[in-house]
Amino acid sequence: MAGKKRLVAERAQDATTVNVAGRDLAIVGTNRACMAYEAEFGGNLVNDIMVEHNAVLADGERFPSWARLPKLLQAIWAMARAAGSTKASWADFSAEVEDAPASMYEPSVACNVVFGDFGETTFFRLPPALADALASDDGQPGDGE
Repeated sequence: MAGKKRLVAERAQDATTVNVAGRDLAIVGTNRACMAYEAEFGGNLVNDIMVEHNAVLADGERFPSWARLPKLLQAIWAMARAAGSTKASWADFSAEVEDAPASMYEPSVACNVVFGDFGETTFFRLPPALADALASDDGQPGDGE
């Protein structure tokens, strides 16, 4: 049990913070978060939030509500559970969000956090082996020969 507590503490140190229902939650983009999401909601965390995010962008919506971003909210719950910053069940977490004062900024900022630096260093990072594959090969020996 001490090992598990140490792992949770280490994950919390690597966590990013997002504000939901007026509360700062540490979130981590780990496989544990993805598995918790899949177990609770039956989907793929990364795919689901990307599809939802793209739909919001396509609609030109600048300040979506949590009602418009249910997959993101579910993902935040799973990532907060993985970070150890909430022990609430999804039902309790969702009820807390529903009863919290509405904020036009809270969901937008959370979206920016997940798809910004946090996402780029977790879900959307390139493995080192692929980084060179995207580098330009302009001017390499043999070009134009």
